[in-house]
Amino acid sequence: MDKSGSNRLLTDKRFNQAAANYIDGELDNLKTKDKVILQSFGSLGTADNFINRPLTVKRHGQTSAKRKIKQAILNLPSTVKPQGSTNIIAWFSRNQPDCSEGNRLIFLTDGLEASEYIPNTNAWLEGKASLPKPHEFIQLKGCDITFYGLGVGLTDKQLTILRRQWRDYFAAAGATFRAIAL
Repeated sequence: MDKSGSNRLLTDKRFNQAAANYIDGELDNLKTKDKVILQSFGSLGTADNFINRPLTVKRHGQTSAKRKIKQAILNLPSTVKPQGSTNIIAWFSRNQPDCSEGNRLIFLTDGLEASEYIPNTNAWLEGKASLPKPHEFIQLKGCDITFYGLGVGLTDKQLTILRRQWRDYFAAAGATFRAIAL
């Protein structure tokens, strides 16, 4: 979950509700012993962004897991102070998800990297800057990555730039990428 100030998930109740509903629908196929991990990202100096909240689906517990996750998303606007940066690339560098079994990663994010990798977001959105190539510590072979909310509030041209940049970044890291643009 993107806790940066640009992400409408934190400020727009309609977007927040739509994101919660999307995740709720994606969790319909959970099976016993499946694991869902909630983790936020944003500023690197915020300790909460490094805490994993794993939920293991117990026998007949799909409804409970779905309810907890949906509630966590719906509570964001009232419980989170928006953060000043977005470190999506650093999240992958620091977490290194194991996707050997085809794990799925869903990010509730507008996709605006605002970090040391993209110090000028406006230049990036104008196509004058690019995401770097994934470094050796970002290995995502087999990962299926979805960004829900990509480009929310941006122009179509900016959205196209974001979509291409993230698609190429994840392809270079060995992952598939899907954008659900808003």
